[in-house]
Amino acid sequence: MYTIHKTTYNITTTKEITNTLLKVKPNFYLLGKDFVYESTSKEDMNVLFKQLGRLTKVAPVYFVYGNHENKIKFTRNKLNQEIIKNNITILNDQEVHLNNITLIGRKDYHLTKAQ
Repeated sequence: MYTIHKTTYNITTTKEITNTLLKVKPNFYLLGKDFVYESTSKEDMNVLFKQLGRLTKVAPVYFVYGNHENKIKFTRNKLNQEIIKNNITILNDQEVHLNNITLIGRKDYHLTKAQ
């Protein structure tokens, strides 16, 4: 399992991480929460998801929101657009069945509580 947990992204590091992940060739990639933070710029977010979108050439890529995605400088709609534009599937109160594995993306507790 590979974890990317950074608050800023640069094109070189992000490409290196993505290149490493491309070599793994799993059945799927799961991007589990907190990929963007309060300090993440829209430009950094665009670079990040463009690079992570490259993974879809190898296997499906799924994204699950965390609590930090609720505190970003840009709108959730902009974030969703960038994720979807790069062929990454957002799991938000949805599930996907992949052979013997079920992936479930739940809405963040803080969002559920506020509604």
